[in-house]
Amino acid sequence: MEFKEGQTYKSRISNKNYKIHIVAVVDDCMVVYKFYGKHKQWWHYAIKRADDLEFYIELAEARKDT
Repeated sequence: MEFKEGQTYKSRISNKNYKIHIVAVVDDCMVVYKFYGKHKQWWHYAIKRADDLEFYIELAEARKDT
């Protein structure tokens, strides 16, 4: 999966699906993304390896119940 700045996905974070926004891709292997927390008060920023993030996106697709 090729990530680009500005794309959005559903990802599995802490046993819940969140909509994430891609902020930046670093060296084609690290992805910086942001998402709203539980109470939707502020953005949370995180960085993951691209292949790990792809796994959590696929997991969110498989578990659409939450």
